[in-house]
Formats: sequence, C-alpha cells, structure tokens
Amino acid sequence: MSRHGQYISLVLMLVSMLSSVYFYKSWHDDNGQLREIVLNQTTSTMSDAERIIKLTEHVYSSKGFEKNKGYFLIKELGPTPVNVLESGGDCADKSRLLSAMLQQAGIRSTLAMLHPCKKCPADHTVVEAESETGWMVVDPVFNLWFTKPPNEYYGENYLGLKDLKDNPNILRDRLRYLRGIRNPRDKIIHYKDDIMIYSYARTINWDKNIFTRFISGVIRISGTDPYLMHRPYWMEDPKLALTLLSSVATICLFILCVFFRHRARQGKPNPA
Repeated sequence: MSRHGQYISLVLMLVSMLSSVYFYKSWHDDNGQLREIVLNQTTSTMSDAERIIKLTEHVYSSKGFEKNKGYFLIKELGPTPVNVLESGGDCADKSRLLSAMLQQAGIRSTLAMLHPCKKCPADHTVVEAESETGWMVVDPVFNLWFTKPPNEYYGENYLGLKDLKDNPNILRDRLRYLRGIRNPRDKIIHYKDDIMIYSYARTINWDKNIFTRFISGVIRISGTDPYLMHRPYWMEDPKLALTLLSSVATICLFILCVFFRHRARQGKPNPA
C-alpha cells in the first residue's frame, strides 16, 4: 500500500509541478504586457503620485464599465488583469487592473470595498496606493482621487482611506468641486453619494464567520484597524494565486512521497 501511495503521490507531484510552471509562465507573460503599457503611460511622470494618477486615468478611459466575464481556468477567481485590460470591467475589475499596473510600476497598493452601512454588502471598490507623501485613494471608475484642499490636481496632500473614513465631508467636497469643472456627461455626475461612502470602507471582510471575527478582534487589540490592513496582492491576480497554490501542493506532495518511501523501506524484510 505504501508503494502504491508513493507512485500516486509522485504522479500528482509531477502534475502539480508542471502546472506551477505553466501558471507562472502565463502570469509572467501577462506582467510583461502590463509593464509595457505602464512604461508608455508614465514616461513623463516625475513622482509616484503622478504615476498613480496617470495609470488611474488610463484605466478609467480604456474599454467599458460592464462586469468582465472572463476568467482563467476557474471562473470563481474572476477575470485576470489582462482580461480587464482587453475588455474593460466594473469597479472591482478595473481596481484589480489598476493594482496590477501599480505593481509593475513598483508601487504598493491594496483594494478597498465601500459599504453603505456596517452590515451592508459592498457596493463599490477602489484602490489605495502608496505615494511619496503617504497613502492615497484612487477610483478608476470615476477617475477620482482626493487632495487637501479638494481643488488641487497635483499636490502634496493626497488623502488615504483613514482620512476619508474619519471625515465624510472630504468626499462630498471633492465631488462638488469635480462636478463643477468636468463635462456634464462625465461619469462623476452619476456617483452615488449616499451609497459609495468611505465610513465603512474595508480592505478585508473580517465579518464572514466567527473565526475571521476572532482574528479581527486580536488584530484590533494590537492597535491596528483590521479593516484597513492591506490585502495580499495574490488575492487580486488569479494566475498568481494558482501559481502559489500549485507550488504549495507540490511541496506537500513531495513530503507525502518521502513519507510513503520511508514506509515502504520499513516494510521490507530484514536481510539478516
């Protein structure tokens, strides 16, 4: 039985290892495509803040805003950033693409979901990215970012999730200003002020079950707001997630092979 299990584990390990290589190659090729666009869009920029805004504008202006139905192997993982690049997408899709582009520009970022109320499902998704002066929120569906005061285009005082959670007036003032200077047909006109708010913004949904709520409580005791912790990047890239998953599976199957081999050797009769 040990030898039979060893052969099965070995075959599965080889399949998992080849899958890892395939997923990684596909992910690497996608990154090359995104990197080329990032370089073209940010050639004239002088700072990370400018790069963040340029890429936000690019994602906003490219393709449509309908939910992207593309996927890579597993539909539940959603579209890849390249799927969104090629066909557009909704707020979650475009935020995923923007985050992937920022990654190629060497800029850290995280997705954040906006909830109308504490227990309401998320209604909108945005990105928080790190610039030279701190974290700043950008919205690739409404071509929106926040400064202090709210009428600056490029400035030093960009605002992040915590600023917007603490002061709801920032969103209202910014929307009022942009609606006054942009085209009447601009998408910002249709921003849902009473629903797409930042008071209950969350980067991670810790309210899924009692286990996640417990972890959230432990994190909060340490002095950190669990709802503002940054999401791991692999959660937004299906190909990277599959690469990591198959790599972990390969390691586990290798350990299993070693275990069965050890059992098989123990089962051999002693020549003495």
